[in-house]
Amino acid sequence: FDGHPVHFQCYHASETTPQELRHAIQSFEWEHESDLVDSFGMTPFHILFGSTNARMDLLLVLLEAFSPKLLDWKDNYGKRAEEYLSNVWMDDESARPMMQLVLQKRLLDRLSIWGAHQTWRVEMEHKIHRLLDADDKDSRNKHLRGVNGLMKRFQQIELVALLDLWLWKQKMETEDGGLVPMLLDRASYRAKCGFSFVRPIVFGFLGSDSIDY
Repeated sequence: FDGHPVHFQCYHASETTPQELRHAIQSFEWEHESDLVDSFGMTPFHILFGSTNARMDLLLVLLEAFSPKLLDWKDNYGKRAEEYLSNVWMDDESARPMMQLVLQKRLLDRLSIWGAHQTWRVEMEHKIHRLLDADDKDSRNKHLRGVNGLMKRFQQIELVALLDLWLWKQKMETEDGGLVPMLLDRASYRAKCGFSFVRPIVFGFLGSDSIDY
């Protein structure tokens, strides 16, 4: 962990105090999220959750210092930090609240920021509860894949929606900066702004899940 004092403190989670972890974070100079990643592509969250001594108090310190977006980072093996927590799950008393907090920060809070439809949040909460109630590693990992698959689907739909709105806005702005009259229905403005032509191309990259939009 040469050059990564935060990783070092997380690795020794059984002995590290919250004050020592805060000091390591304050003494480490970083500008970009990539500066918080070691040669294995691991963030401090990966290291903390890779230990059987992962603790909630240390997790809270990391969440105070770093953006929840760092939880979405995948290491060189294609794994997010929560996958390590799922694999070293020692007991529900310690692991369950940490997993619940991580998924709240990484997924549910993001849906709230988007202003996503309530049904999306309810569906995600249902899948997360099934994950938290699983009593063995294989079941947890299966439900975790389901949770991440659902979030990917939501992200694809959201991306298509943003593209839709952007094309509509571009069409509304005429060459002289004026506005064309508001179209009466969604199908009409989609045809006028070109979304109907762009949509199949975008779906080809995003996958069939986006077609729900």
